[in-house]
Amino acid sequence: MKITKTRLRQLISEENKKLNDLEEIETNLGDFILSEVDKNLTEQNDPEVYEMSCTLTFTDEVNITDIFTHLRAVEGVTVVSTTAESEDAGVEVSKSLIKIKFLKGARVFQNYVNLLLRAAARIRGVRRVKVVKVRKLVEV
Repeated sequence: MKITKTRLRQLISEENKKLNDLEEIETNLGDFILSEVDKNLTEQNDPEVYEMSCTLTFTDEVNITDIFTHLRAVEGVTVVSTTAESEDAGVEVSKSLIKIKFLKGARVFQNYVNLLLRAAARIRGVRRVKVVKVRKLVEV
């Protein structure tokens, strides 16, 4: 099989074009991967911190610090505190305004708040948890 010089030049040119196309795809893919890694690292370094104010109604048979300990065990919760002393809310029932700081993580915001409220409602002695306000903290 005999190949002319013109045909050989044409084949070489086609192969060079294919190689250039592959190099371009490789470069673009590398840039894409690096940008995704950089984006994910940035998101991990700048977590979204929220503060939720709630009224907590609980029975007098439990100590509020025990309730706080159980709340801190919920994934993402960083700080649980009270803004004032507990006040009586009926027979053997107290009420307190509490603040919960948490990291939302990968969950949808509303889903995480619902998870947190369900976890609080399951704590022994807790009668009611009512959200007063939720705000995103600007600085950690």
